[in-house]
Amino acid sequence: MSTTTTTTNGWPEAYFIKPTNHVPNSIFPVLIYRSALPIPHSEEKVKQALEKNEWFHGGTFKHFPTHHFHSVTHECYAVFKGSTRCLFGKGPLDHGVDGIEVDLAAGDVIVDPAGVAHCNLFSSDDLEYIGVYPKVSTPLPVSVHLA
Repeated sequence: MSTTTTTTNGWPEAYFIKPTNHVPNSIFPVLIYRSALPIPHSEEKVKQALEKNEWFHGGTFKHFPTHHFHSVTHECYAVFKGSTRCLFGKGPLDHGVDGIEVDLAAGDVIVDPAGVAHCNLFSSDDLEYIGVYPKVSTPLPVSVHLA
């Protein structure tokens, strides 16, 4: 289903996820940068840090359990409060497919390529994260919900 590269030297974790019968996923990896956000973590500081890299703020989110993928754009999540377990690469109809489960906490940044299914499995009550999108993908990206 996937291959994983995990590092502890400042490089991101990389998860390569193959297509399923219901989700295209991507040839590009899901990237996770641990403890990458400026301290103290705040919505405004995180937004400023990511927007200066030509990504635009698409929203601030809490627990989002709906399996979905973005068909035409990459997405970057930056967790600035709380924690969550995310599932990548699997839709609700993908029986017999494991997907990748990853625990994320305040300070972590995730780059999710277009086509990769994702959702929050469970989260702390205080979870908050921002979603940013490459400026070349405006207007807001199309989401495909897999329910």
